[in-house]
Amino acid sequence: MAAFTVRSLSSILILLLLLTTVIFLSFPTCTASISSREYESMQRMLRNHGYNLICNTMATFDLQYEILKLPPNASFTIFAPTNASLFALDMIQTMSSYTETLRLHFVPLRLSLSDL
Repeated sequence: MAAFTVRSLSSILILLLLLTTVIFLSFPTCTASISSREYESMQRMLRNHGYNLICNTMATFDLQYEILKLPPNASFTIFAPTNASLFALDMIQTMSSYTETLRLHFVPLRLSLSDL
């Protein structure tokens, strides 16, 4: 049995996220865009459930701006990785690679649990 390194597992995860994003982008969009108030509510909910680092990175890497500037009737889905996953990712990737990986966690369409 081959031993996987952290880097090879990370590469596989990134490839799967990229493939998933490409597939989901082919689905049509619907529903309403988000207001600042709704965005803040989403941030509180994420933080209350222990997803602090994704909230910080959304502000740091301009995802907040991208979300709030979506056109009317746009929708989105955020795949919120755990704090431990984001911290580990930060330790093994360059800043530009980390930023691009985080952007893969934002899909500009709404996906329900049944869609996933």
